[in-house]
Amino acid sequence: MINSIPLMATRTKIGQYPRLYLRIEYNSPEYLLGDLRKYVAIDSDSKSPVRFVTDYNVDLSELKKFLDNNKGKIQKVNWWVHKDLKIKDGKDGNLGSLLAGLEGKLAPIMVS
Repeated sequence: MINSIPLMATRTKIGQYPRLYLRIEYNSPEYLLGDLRKYVAIDSDSKSPVRFVTDYNVDLSELKKFLDNNKGKIQKVNWWVHKDLKIKDGKDGNLGSLLAGLEGKLAPIMVS
């Protein structure tokens, strides 16, 4: 999935690259926590235009709270973060450190 955007570039995807991938696996097929994007916010300087991924931070604090509150329904969290993406309050931009409340359920994805 992570490699599909750059490898299948069409005119509409030129210049687009994945920055964050998060896939939740649940304990039961009956669970669905919904669209997690509403818990993600962009933190940038309103005086400077956003042109590059390094011009902003991604604030996942609301996502962390939401996942912590629902961790009993979660079997595994598969995650990947682009090296240039800055995550607010994540140690060294590390999503795994930000989601420390889900120990034993985190599965970082390695991409070559």
